[in-house]
Parts: sequence; structure tokens; C-alpha cells
Amino acid sequence: MNYKVGVIGTGYGSDVHIPAFLKTEGYSITGICDSGTGSAKKVKERFNLNCDIYKNAMDLIASKNTDLVDIVSPPSTHSNFLKEALKHEKNVICEKPCGLSFNEVKDIDFENKNLICVIGYQYRFERLMRILKHHCDSNFLGEINRIDVNWHFKIKKKKCWKQNNNNGGGIVDDVLCHVIDYLLLFFGRKILNPQRLNFEGFIKNQNCNIIFTYNDSILSKVIIDRDSTFFPSQQILINGKKKNAELIYYSPFNYFSKKLEIFKNQKL
Repeated sequence: MNYKVGVIGTGYGSDVHIPAFLKTEGYSITGICDSGTGSAKKVKERFNLNCDIYKNAMDLIASKNTDLVDIVSPPSTHSNFLKEALKHEKNVICEKPCGLSFNEVKDIDFENKNLICVIGYQYRFERLMRILKHHCDSNFLGEINRIDVNWHFKIKKKKCWKQNNNNGGGIVDDVLCHVIDYLLLFFGRKILNPQRLNFEGFIKNQNCNIIFTYNDSILSKVIIDRDSTFFPSQQILINGKKKNAELIYYSPFNYFSKKLEIFKNQKL
């Protein structure tokens, strides 16, 4: 099947999503929406696309020339576009988060078997992450005791939605949500038990330092800084009863700038 893709958003959409679609067989860009900024025309020319340009995202979603809606707009718009796309029975790829609160998304049918509905927590599908997950599931590392995450980078644009909590740009919706997804991936849904899972520390707009505890034992220590002077990197350190594992993604965050190491057990 060849999917006719309508892309909502021209920032991350043009830098990451559109190039990925163009490199993948079975996808054609048929529409781009820029909400009236004029940037869609530049994106169309940049990639030499034969597609329509929309000022209104709802028009792109409703178009018969769109059967997969790619939502890459600021997070404050995600839940409305997602609901509208599913209402029109369109397949959806939506950047995270899918909404800014549980109330925004609680009625969305994410498990419609007739449609693709994917939220962009892409790290759990990354190659080294899948290898690490296999090592955990096969008991190669032993029972997982703890996962520590250190994530340092610097936001390039000071004036953008990523600086605005109300638009989903705070550190929780931008970065911390990925870390919570790691915990779900490696520890399973049992950690969602609110009577056993607790956290302490601080969360600010640009950085956070949190310790998650489960049954009064340290489950994870998370340090994130979005205004860091350190070399940009993301380190995930897993402590198992048999072995430890360290997964690092580092600048420029491409296919080659990452590594996974397994080493003998040592206490964190």
C-alpha cells in the first residue's frame, strides 16, 4: 500500500519526518500544513515535492488526498488533531505527547484495529535500545535493580514553544516523558502502581533532578538539563543483578553517534 501523507508542522516535520518518509518505500507526501506562516512553500521547494499546501490543519485532515496524518505541530494542538484524524478514519503518526493531560486523551481509541495510530516515543524502537531490551528479557543482565538517566543538551531557539509549559514545551512533555517510557519498557507496567511508586526531587522548566522509588527502594535517578554547558549526550545506565549496561547517545545524535556496553556488575 502507498500511504498519502499529510504533514502538519514544518519545523521538526521538515528536518526529520519528511526526509524519513522520502527514504521509505510506500509513502508519498501529498500535503503540508503551516497554519498560514508560509513555511510550507519553502519546504515543498526544498524537497521538490508535488503536494498541496494548507493553512488549516483540519482541511488537510479532511482531504481525500490524505490517508495518513503526520502530526508534528506544537503539543498543545496534538489531541485535537489526533481526534479529528481518527474521526475521519485516517491513519495517524503523532509526535509525543498525544495530549497535555489525561482528560484530553482519555476518550481516544488508540487500539482501533483498522487504523495505524502511533505516538512518537521512538527510542524504544531504536536498534541499540532493542538489543538492550533483549538482554533484559533474556535474563542476561539478571533482574533489573535500577536505571539511571543523565541527559544534557541545549535548546537552540530561546523563543519557541519548547520554552512554554502551556504549549507542552516544559521539560516534562519535552524530555521526561521519554524517560518514563524507558521505565515502562524495562520495568513493565507494575511500576504504575501509585501506592508503591514515589518520586522526590525538583522539576523546573529547563532541568530536573528526580529519584523514583518503588517499595521504598531506589528505582531510578534522573538528571535532565536542557540548558547544559556539557557535551550533548543521553546516558542510560542499567544495573542488573548479574551485569550492568550503559547505552549512550551523543551529539550529533545520528546513526553512528551511539554505543552500548555491557560490563561486570558494580554497585551504582
